[in-house]
Parts: sequence; C-alpha cells; structure tokens
Amino acid sequence: MYSNSDHRRLRRHGAVAALIALAALAVAPSSGRAFSVQPLLMELAPLGGASRASMSVTNANARAVTIEALPMRLAHDGNGREVLTDAEDELLVFPPVAIVQPGSAQTLQVQYIGDPELAVSGTYRVLVQNVPVSLEGGEDGRTDARASASRAAGVGVASPGHPPGEEVATVRVSRPK
Repeated sequence: MYSNSDHRRLRRHGAVAALIALAALAVAPSSGRAFSVQPLLMELAPLGGASRASMSVTNANARAVTIEALPMRLAHDGNGREVLTDAEDELLVFPPVAIVQPGSAQTLQVQYIGDPELAVSGTYRVLVQNVPVSLEGGEDGRTDARASASRAAGVGVASPGHPPGEEVATVRVSRPK
C-alpha cells in the first residue's frame, strides 16, 4: 500500500512529467514549422562575460529560411497584456538577419548593452521571425511566397544587487495558428 505522502509524490512527479512533455511538443520542429529556437530562456548579467549568451535557430525543413532577430523589451499594461517595445539600445543580437539552410542551424549572439547600473531587473524577448523573400528568376518565373512564422526567447537581465521582483505563477503552452 502507498501512503498519502507517496501518492502526493507520485502526483507531483506525474505533473512535472506532463509539463515537460507539453514543453517538448511546443518546441519540437515539425513539417509545419519553419524553424525552432533554443534555448527559450536566457539569463544575463549587466556586465562581464555573463552579459552575453548564444541561441541557436535550427531549420528542419527542406527549404532555406531567412530569419530576422529583433530585441524587444517586455512589459505589461494595466490589464496584464504583454507590451513589446524596441530594445536595440539595450540588447544586441548578432547577426540580426541570416539565411539558415535546410537541415542546419545558425547561432545568434545575444548581449546586454544597456545601463550596467540597473535600478530594476529587465525583461526582454528576442523575436526570431521568418522573413518572406521573393526569389526572382525561378524556373517558371514566379516568386517564392512563404508563410511568415515567428518564435520568441525570453531574456532576463538581473543586477546582483537587484534580484527579479516577479515570479512565475502559471505556465501556458500555445501553438501558433
């Protein structure tokens, strides 16, 4: 027989396994996805070697994909909705545009370049978007039209003297339409 604490432990492990499985499904490349991004969460410091990290964009499709990486500051409005604003003066992403060949990956460097004397921690997103490109001179003279896709990676910048003031309360996994 299992005790109540054994049942609680089994339920907790089951819930953790379910969350891991959902996260894996959300980021796994499929035939309908143009590319995947890893890692989905990075933590940076305002100074030194810990102020930079790298992320990888992988193209699992049969065609090359052109991507653009946009640094954005994340805030919330009065209703709790996300508000993204340009953060090119605080977060550097290089290269900002790249062509990722089929079956290969492109490494992007991410570095915090904002104020090193942070009063509060900063929360950012690196939006990696598929840029539809027209190809002239195709075999039949048509252009190459592709559906636009985007992925986002979270970036937190915390000063050692100013830890983040927010914590995760819930996790929701959704798929783009």
